[in-house]
Amino acid sequence: MELPTSRYTFFSGAVTPKTAPEVHSATEQVKAPQIEAVQAVDLVILSKAVAIAETSNCTQGYGVIYNNCHGIKRGSIVKCKYGKGKMCIFSTKEESFLAFQKIWAEGYGGKYPTMRSAEVWTGGDNAHTWLKHVNITYNELSNT
Repeated sequence: MELPTSRYTFFSGAVTPKTAPEVHSATEQVKAPQIEAVQAVDLVILSKAVAIAETSNCTQGYGVIYNNCHGIKRGSIVKCKYGKGKMCIFSTKEESFLAFQKIWAEGYGGKYPTMRSAEVWTGGDNAHTWLKHVNITYNELSNT
């Protein structure tokens, strides 16, 4: 059974229903939805949420200096020229968004971020805070 993503809220990689399912008897078990049953994350919305978490939507740090809105470092999925700290240098901000979407689809399976993937993406640098901001922003952008 495939569950519509619009009925679910994501937090720390867990999927929980926005409204509790109806229980008809005290003995009936309510099963939590399985993450595999939920469709893949919207990479466009996720790329916006990550840009906001990383560089305040390209207005700070590497977002301004290198057009690197997502904190992307030189790696195997996206080849790039790089500067300080091996941070990729992009010609445009749009190039950063496309690179992030490709990296997340290929390197992270196109799935919604979990605490583990947040730790990998951030290198363990405030991963919990990063994931919290991504969750909040993703949900806000999804509802607009």
